[in-house]
Amino acid sequence: CQNLPLEVRCRPENICLVGIIPGRTKPLGYAINRFLKPFVDEFVTLYKTGVWYNRTVLHPAGRLVWAAIGPVVCDLDAARGVAGLGSVKHRLFCSVCDATSDQMASFTKEFAPRFGGWQSGFAHWTNAMKEWLRAESHEDQAKHFKKHGIRWTELARLPYWNPFRWLVIDPMHNLFLGLLRRHLRFI
Repeated sequence: CQNLPLEVRCRPENICLVGIIPGRTKPLGYAINRFLKPFVDEFVTLYKTGVWYNRTVLHPAGRLVWAAIGPVVCDLDAARGVAGLGSVKHRLFCSVCDATSDQMASFTKEFAPRFGGWQSGFAHWTNAMKEWLRAESHEDQAKHFKKHGIRWTELARLPYWNPFRWLVIDPMHNLFLGLLRRHLRFI
Protein backbone atom coordinates (compact mmCIF):
# COMPACT_ATOMS: atom_id res chain seq x y z
CA CYS A 1 0.00 0.00 0.00
CA GLN A 2 1.87 3.06 -1.25
CA ASN A 3 0.02 5.54 0.97
CA LEU A 4 1.43 4.00 4.18
CA PRO A 5 4.55 5.36 5.89
CA LEU A 6 7.75 3.95 4.41
CA GLU A 7 8.67 1.99 7.55
CA VAL A 8 5.46 -0.13 7.47
CA ARG A 9 4.73 -0.10 3.73
CA CYS A 10 6.53 -3.35 2.87
CA ARG A 11 5.43 -5.47 5.82
CA PRO A 12 3.68 -8.68 4.68
CA GLU A 13 0.37 -7.64 6.29
CA ASN A 14 0.34 -4.46 4.17
CA ILE A 15 1.09 -6.01 0.78
CA CYS A 16 -1.64 -6.91 -1.70
CA LEU A 17 -0.53 -9.31 -4.43
CA VAL A 18 -3.05 -9.02 -7.23
CA GLY A 19 -1.76 -11.80 -9.45
CA ILE A 20 1.15 -13.75 -10.80
CA ILE A 21 1.25 -15.29 -14.24
CA PRO A 22 3.23 -18.53 -13.88
CA GLY A 23 5.77 -19.85 -16.33
CA ARG A 24 9.16 -19.04 -17.73
CA THR A 25 7.75 -17.05 -20.61
CA LYS A 26 4.77 -14.80 -21.17
CA PRO A 27 1.44 -16.46 -22.07
CA LEU A 28 1.00 -16.75 -25.81
CA GLY A 29 -1.92 -15.14 -27.59
CA TYR A 30 -5.32 -15.92 -26.19
CA ALA A 31 -3.89 -17.70 -23.09
CA ILE A 32 -3.68 -14.42 -21.14
CA ASN A 33 -7.48 -14.50 -20.88
CA ARG A 34 -7.33 -17.44 -18.46
CA PHE A 35 -5.62 -15.10 -16.01
CA LEU A 36 -7.80 -12.07 -16.76
CA LYS A 37 -11.17 -13.85 -16.47
CA PRO A 38 -11.41 -14.09 -12.64
CA PHE A 39 -10.51 -10.39 -12.27
CA VAL A 40 -12.96 -9.33 -14.96
CA ASP A 41 -15.73 -11.47 -13.40
CA GLU A 42 -15.30 -9.56 -10.13
CA PHE A 43 -15.09 -6.14 -11.76
CA VAL A 44 -18.20 -6.72 -13.88
CA THR A 45 -20.15 -7.23 -10.64
CA LEU A 46 -18.39 -4.36 -8.87
CA TYR A 47 -19.20 -1.99 -11.74
CA LYS A 48 -22.78 -3.02 -12.54
CA THR A 49 -24.35 -3.78 -9.15
CA GLY A 50 -21.67 -3.04 -6.60
CA VAL A 51 -20.83 -5.07 -3.51
CA TRP A 52 -22.28 -4.53 -0.04
CA TYR A 53 -19.80 -4.44 2.84
CA ASN A 54 -21.48 -5.01 6.22
CA ARG A 55 -19.13 -2.67 8.02
CA THR A 56 -16.18 -0.43 7.29
CA VAL A 57 -14.17 1.88 9.52
CA LEU A 58 -16.01 4.97 8.29
CA HIS A 59 -19.41 3.29 7.82
CA PRO A 60 -20.27 1.00 10.77
CA ALA A 61 -23.76 0.36 9.34
CA GLY A 62 -22.33 -0.88 6.06
CA ARG A 63 -21.88 0.54 2.63
CA LEU A 64 -22.44 -0.32 -1.04
CA VAL A 65 -19.20 -0.06 -3.02
CA TRP A 66 -18.68 0.17 -6.78
CA ALA A 67 -15.33 -0.21 -8.50
CA ALA A 68 -13.81 -0.18 -11.96
CA ILE A 69 -10.44 -0.98 -13.45
CA GLY A 70 -8.62 2.23 -14.21
CA PRO A 71 -5.64 2.48 -16.47
CA VAL A 72 -3.85 -0.76 -17.23
CA VAL A 73 -0.15 0.05 -16.93
CA CYS A 74 2.36 -2.40 -18.37
CA ASP A 75 5.14 -2.76 -20.90
CA LEU A 76 4.37 -2.77 -24.62
CA ASP A 77 4.28 -6.57 -25.04
CA ALA A 78 1.95 -7.06 -22.09
CA ALA A 79 -0.24 -4.12 -23.13
CA ARG A 80 -0.83 -5.54 -26.57
CA GLY A 81 -1.59 -9.02 -25.19
CA VAL A 82 -4.03 -7.71 -22.59
CA ALA A 83 -5.80 -5.59 -25.22
CA GLY A 84 -6.16 -8.50 -27.65
CA LEU A 85 -3.74 -6.94 -30.15
CA GLY A 86 -0.89 -8.56 -32.02
CA SER A 87 2.69 -7.97 -30.95
CA VAL A 88 4.78 -5.14 -32.34
CA LYS A 89 6.26 -7.74 -34.69
CA HIS A 90 2.84 -8.43 -36.26
CA ARG A 91 2.26 -7.17 -39.80
CA LEU A 92 -0.34 -4.75 -38.38
CA PHE A 93 1.88 -3.47 -35.59
CA CYS A 94 0.09 -0.21 -34.77
CA SER A 95 -2.96 -0.31 -32.52
CA VAL A 96 -4.37 2.97 -33.84
CA CYS A 97 -3.71 3.22 -37.58
CA ASP A 98 -3.76 0.73 -40.44
CA ALA A 99 -0.08 1.05 -41.37
CA THR A 100 1.67 -2.25 -41.99
CA SER A 101 5.22 -3.36 -41.29
CA ASP A 102 5.84 -3.41 -45.07
CA GLN A 103 5.32 0.36 -45.11
CA MET A 104 7.70 1.17 -42.24
CA ALA A 105 10.58 2.13 -44.52
CA SER A 106 8.46 4.77 -46.22
CA PHE A 107 6.84 6.40 -43.17
CA THR A 108 6.19 10.04 -43.89
CA LYS A 109 3.63 12.64 -42.92
CA GLU A 110 1.27 11.19 -45.54
CA PHE A 111 0.32 8.57 -42.94
CA ALA A 112 -1.24 11.24 -40.70
CA PRO A 113 -4.67 11.25 -42.45
CA ARG A 114 -4.87 7.49 -41.92
CA PHE A 115 -4.81 8.02 -38.18
CA GLY A 116 -8.49 8.04 -37.25
CA GLY A 117 -8.00 8.63 -33.55
CA TRP A 118 -9.19 6.32 -30.81
CA GLN A 119 -12.88 6.57 -31.80
CA SER A 120 -12.44 4.87 -35.18
CA GLY A 121 -9.77 2.57 -33.74
CA PHE A 122 -12.17 1.48 -31.00
CA ALA A 123 -14.93 0.67 -33.51
CA HIS A 124 -12.52 -1.36 -35.64
CA TRP A 125 -11.10 -3.13 -32.55
CA THR A 126 -14.59 -4.01 -31.28
CA ASN A 127 -15.81 -5.34 -34.64
CA ALA A 128 -12.65 -7.35 -35.36
CA MET A 129 -12.68 -8.80 -31.86
CA LYS A 130 -16.30 -9.93 -32.19
CA GLU A 131 -15.52 -11.50 -35.58
CA TRP A 132 -12.62 -13.40 -33.99
CA LEU A 133 -14.97 -14.65 -31.27
CA ARG A 134 -17.53 -15.82 -33.87
CA ALA A 135 -14.95 -17.80 -35.84
CA GLU A 136 -15.97 -21.45 -35.95
CA SER A 137 -12.57 -23.05 -35.33
CA HIS A 138 -9.12 -22.31 -33.93
CA GLU A 139 -7.82 -22.31 -37.51
CA ASP A 140 -10.37 -19.65 -38.50
CA GLN A 141 -9.40 -17.60 -35.45
CA ALA A 142 -5.72 -17.87 -36.42
CA LYS A 143 -6.49 -16.72 -39.97
CA HIS A 144 -8.55 -13.81 -38.66
CA PHE A 145 -5.79 -12.80 -36.27
CA LYS A 146 -3.18 -12.97 -39.02
CA LYS A 147 -5.32 -10.70 -41.19
CA HIS A 148 -6.49 -8.17 -38.56
CA GLY A 149 -4.03 -8.48 -35.65
CA ILE A 150 -6.92 -8.48 -33.16
CA ARG A 151 -8.37 -11.24 -30.98
CA TRP A 152 -10.82 -11.46 -28.08
CA THR A 153 -9.80 -10.13 -24.68
CA GLU A 154 -11.67 -10.65 -21.41
CA LEU A 155 -11.38 -6.92 -20.69
CA ALA A 156 -13.89 -6.32 -23.49
CA ARG A 157 -16.61 -7.63 -21.15
CA LEU A 158 -16.18 -4.49 -19.04
CA PRO A 159 -18.74 -2.01 -20.42
CA TYR A 160 -16.45 0.98 -19.94
CA TRP A 161 -13.11 -0.45 -21.05
CA ASN A 162 -11.50 0.96 -24.17
CA PRO A 163 -7.87 0.05 -24.91
CA PHE A 164 -7.27 3.35 -26.67
CA ARG A 165 -8.18 5.30 -23.55
CA TRP A 166 -7.24 2.95 -20.68
CA LEU A 167 -4.08 1.23 -21.86
CA VAL A 168 -0.97 3.07 -20.69
CA ILE A 169 2.26 1.76 -22.11
CA ASP A 170 5.87 2.24 -21.08
CA PRO A 171 5.20 3.41 -17.51
CA MET A 172 8.67 4.74 -16.77
CA HIS A 173 8.63 7.15 -19.70
CA ASN A 174 5.06 8.17 -18.91
CA LEU A 175 5.96 8.97 -15.31
CA PHE A 176 9.25 10.64 -16.21
CA LEU A 177 7.61 12.90 -18.81
CA GLY A 178 4.53 13.57 -16.66
CA LEU A 179 2.23 12.04 -19.26
CA LEU A 180 0.28 9.82 -16.85
CA ARG A 181 -1.34 12.85 -15.23
CA ARG A 182 -2.35 14.20 -18.64
CA HIS A 183 -3.62 10.76 -19.69
CA LEU A 184 -5.82 10.44 -16.60
CA ARG A 185 -7.21 13.97 -16.69
CA PHE A 186 -7.70 14.75 -20.35
CA ILE A 187 -7.77 11.62 -22.50
